[in-house]
Amino acid sequence: MKSSSSPVKGAGTTAFSSHVTSHARCLALITSSLVITLILLYFKAADGNFPKKTEFVVKLVHKVEVLDHGPRATNPMRPVVRPNGYHSPSSAMKVDTYPSIIIAGVPKGGTTDLFHKLPDLGLGIVRGQRKEPGFFNRPENSWHDYPMSLLNGQQSGAGVYTIDGTPSYFMSPSAPERIAKYSKDSKIILLLRDPYERALSHYAYWRRKGKFLTSEPDFNEFCMAFKLKVEEAEEIFSKAHEEASKGHIHKDTYTQVYNVFKRRKWVVFSAGLYRYALLNFFNFVDPKNVMIAGSEMLRDRVPAFEQIVSFLVDDPNFDFSGKQMEILQRNKERKSKNQKPTVSATCQEFLQGFYRHHNDNLLSILQEFENQGTLVYGMNDSEWVRMPSPDGNTSHPDGGAMYMSADQY
Repeated sequence: MKSSSSPVKGAGTTAFSSHVTSHARCLALITSSLVITLILLYFKAADGNFPKKTEFVVKLVHKVEVLDHGPRATNPMRPVVRPNGYHSPSSAMKVDTYPSIIIAGVPKGGTTDLFHKLPDLGLGIVRGQRKEPGFFNRPENSWHDYPMSLLNGQQSGAGVYTIDGTPSYFMSPSAPERIAKYSKDSKIILLLRDPYERALSHYAYWRRKGKFLTSEPDFNEFCMAFKLKVEEAEEIFSKAHEEASKGHIHKDTYTQVYNVFKRRKWVVFSAGLYRYALLNFFNFVDPKNVMIAGSEMLRDRVPAFEQIVSFLVDDPNFDFSGKQMEILQRNKERKSKNQKPTVSATCQEFLQGFYRHHNDNLLSILQEFENQGTLVYGMNDSEWVRMPSPDGNTSHPDGGAMYMSADQY
């Protein structure tokens, strides 16, 4: 009898032991998570310098994962994070995890429309977890790989095109350099809009969404405060204008311009400084991987999207089917919910003059990038690009603006 009951007793002990072990692991996981949270709160309270502590925290997280799942090597299908820009489900296979498409700018230039429309066309283009992960805006010491979670677990290649739709990359002094270094084969789209109209739209959007961190400013008072900031930084702007007039800008010079408006609210106006941002952007990225389009062209859906998709999928003969054209026409005439502000004559004159002056010679610069392989679409038809600057020059290359060839940079 004893011998026949022994297996039953042993099985019960094993089941009980397994149950206890499972609960113990769960409890250890929760405890470790709480400890990590407290450490993060301590770092934030102590000096706010989170990025420098990230490596330490990542090691703790890794220990928690090992506790939960056992060593990664025991499961060949568990992704292994590698520092060279790849995730690998197994050592025999590597797949690119950086986005194949980056919609890098500009805010309120049509980037959201493009981000949501492209995946609907059935071309293997997939959305990320969110439109604007802002990954390349972060300091490099705070990351190693582009997290697959930002791309909903999708991997670029084999007919799959993943998208990062962060328009602030265009304005960042450092994001273009990081993109060129870590995601150099990504196709980049820049949508440029009349900077004056863009500023009004940006302000109206933030007002509707309650995005101003302090009390909502009156637009005209806000505009005059911006004018004061510009006047205080006259020396910095003069240097940037002088460099850009010769067809280039140093990163340090652009960083100084960027830092004048580092506070978040100023992006409403500073995002329209296209010439300086473009020259900094092309200091790093391959011109052949970039398409620049006037956002006004997106109103004519089919030809505009045919150009965009041809650029993205490397097919100059690409043509939409009837179903795809139907998708493109949906919500074409959707009206904006943003109510634009009433602008005083003084503010309007200042802003339009400011943008004309600091975007002077823009078409000549675009033409030079086009000569280097950039696809430029619809910019010649944008009236705001061709308007003369306050000093009498014109942005159009045939109108007397300074033009520099690549070997003169």
